[in-house]
Amino acid sequence: MQYLRLAAALYWAALTVLLMVPNPWALLGLRRVSLPHGGQGVHFVMFTMLGLSVFLAGLPMRAWIVAAMLALYGVTIEMLQYFIPLRMVDARDLAENLVGLALGAGLFLVGRWLARVWHRRRHGPEAIKPPRDPDPAAALAATHEVAHQRAGQP
Repeated sequence: MQYLRLAAALYWAALTVLLMVPNPWALLGLRRVSLPHGGQGVHFVMFTMLGLSVFLAGLPMRAWIVAAMLALYGVTIEMLQYFIPLRMVDARDLAENLVGLALGAGLFLVGRWLARVWHRRRHGPEAIKPPRDPDPAAALAATHEVAHQRAGQP
């Protein structure tokens, strides 16, 4: 989980830098590339990956707070581009930011739901849900307690 959080933080930081510099191509050491359709969809892909990576990172807060934080970031980063030379605020980019974040979160939710369905089918409808407590000692103690109860031991 720590590696996922680190990867999400690094991606988020790199995305912020690329969106806040006047010429991201030069920062990457590339010549300006002419993208098909004027680069339509680039923000969508970048923000889909951001939404997915942040939700996969499993931040210790409610999902709606994470979603609100990401949406605020998507709007703020687009508005800040007004103050950066060679950049401009674009309603299409803003829409791509928000729709991409929503798709990233949606992909995470669908993946989590599919994992739960697979787990129930594999282990039966009465499958014990994994503990939400990240403390391994508490999870281990609970597992031993259940095993002793099944064996009839106090």
